[in-house]
Amino acid sequence: MNKLWKEPGVISPANGLPVMRMEGGCDVWTDAKFKQHKLKDNPADDILAEGVKILHSLGLFCWLSAGTALAIYRDGKLIDDDTDIDIAMYGKDYKEEVAQKFFEKGFNLIRAADKDGKMQQRAWQKNDVVFDLAGFYDTNDGYYTNYMDYGAILKPVALMANCQDIKYKGNDYRIPSPKEYVLWRYGKNWKIPHKGKGLWGTAMSVGK
Repeated sequence: MNKLWKEPGVISPANGLPVMRMEGGCDVWTDAKFKQHKLKDNPADDILAEGVKILHSLGLFCWLSAGTALAIYRDGKLIDDDTDIDIAMYGKDYKEEVAQKFFEKGFNLIRAADKDGKMQQRAWQKNDVVFDLAGFYDTNDGYYTNYMDYGAILKPVALMANCQDIKYKGNDYRIPSPKEYVLWRYGKNWKIPHKGKGLWGTAMSVGK
């Protein structure tokens, strides 16, 4: 697997949005043939359930993240115009058996990001649906951190103190402090739908 080095940018926090800052780069690989597809055109609910089931079968704790957490908490369904399913886990728990299981179930790896040998992102695609898994690490400063090619995402540890169950399409998922999380992640206007994924989308633009 070829790796592409990218230097992250510097982004200032504003309006309660997550902090991103320049923390050094990470090794990133993206399949040049990868193309984005909107979730409304594909069986995304099934892929969400299947991907989380794989992680649970390996005894891994994971939670709904970013647009997927917002969608299920706010709308009770995935966002039609979204282009991936966002799931997060504790990076220290990641193991190579994860990739083996996803490959066995017919998923293709379309993007991978590592920093200092630690998994930051593994994105798999099946039936044109992207299951995007991010690894967060405790940096002992009140944040869990995930590094991407455009910077570092800092998730307050306090949000995980009240991780709750949420049922969707007959399956149980976890979401960190739902009301606080969406406010922290999307700001005071989190209830208002809008198009565009902002900076998170820039990392997945190959073949768009």
